[in-house]
Amino acid sequence: MTSRKRKSSLWLHEPKSSHKRRRYDKPAARTSIHFHHATSTPSNASTSEKPSSIKLRRAPQKEKQKKQVQGKRKLFSDALSDKINEITELLPCLLKKLQDAGIVNDFCQLVRLICEGKFPLDNIALLLLLDVVRWYSLESTTQMTYRGDTLKFWKVLYRLFHGKALRFLSGMKSSGHVVTGECAKGSYSPQHSRINFAVPSRTVIAQYKPTQVHVPDEVPPGIIQDSVDMADTTKSYVLSMDGKKLAPGLSRDKGDINLFGFEPAESLESTKERLGAELKVVEDASRQWSSLSKDEQV
Repeated sequence: MTSRKRKSSLWLHEPKSSHKRRRYDKPAARTSIHFHHATSTPSNASTSEKPSSIKLRRAPQKEKQKKQVQGKRKLFSDALSDKINEITELLPCLLKKLQDAGIVNDFCQLVRLICEGKFPLDNIALLLLLDVVRWYSLESTTQMTYRGDTLKFWKVLYRLFHGKALRFLSGMKSSGHVVTGECAKGSYSPQHSRINFAVPSRTVIAQYKPTQVHVPDEVPPGIIQDSVDMADTTKSYVLSMDGKKLAPGLSRDKGDINLFGFEPAESLESTKERLGAELKVVEDASRQWSSLSKDEQV
């Protein structure tokens, strides 16, 4: 009696789709164990008969991709991490001092608003406060430097209200400390100073040029040519003159009202000619007197 044999395959990992099955059926990628066994057992066959053949084929192993060992990404730089550690150590003492001063809630609110992005970091009040912080962190107040935004603020303030505003907002600073021996000349301790704001000196403000436009410190009476050059030539303008504003103050060469010959009384030019003639008479008399003898001079 002949027996019909059927070939079957047992998969270790059954493919999920037909195209994968076809891929695995390739000779190089076959990963199956094939058993050839009889579908029907003859009457004279032994029950302990083993399969006629076992074929083992090892599938090619995939190359394992070497994972690149990457270092842990740092959230903060080393310098910023050092500052975070420093602030963490100082935080309890800071909150205690703010609580004693009664401003701990406002300070915490400020920190919260900055973290939420609701407080503008270019606010002039904040920048002025940071200048005060810089002032007290120096060994000498002569080392003080100012940022451009605050210098613009003091420049405008000086233009509007002059030196009186600067003196009021700056406070006493280190006035009188050299006489009392608290500080040496040229080296002023900021801890002994008394200030309201860190205000630059008039020299620093005068030397600071926020723009490329040259604005003279003193403007004489008459037409300001620099302003005329800055005007837009495509527009029309109405010029007005005020005689009072053309007189910046009494001095040797300024103080008279100059309306280009339209003064209410005697014009400035005619007054200048009259005074020049009188001065010439006095100079001639003085020259003739100096040439006389002593008796004639008496």
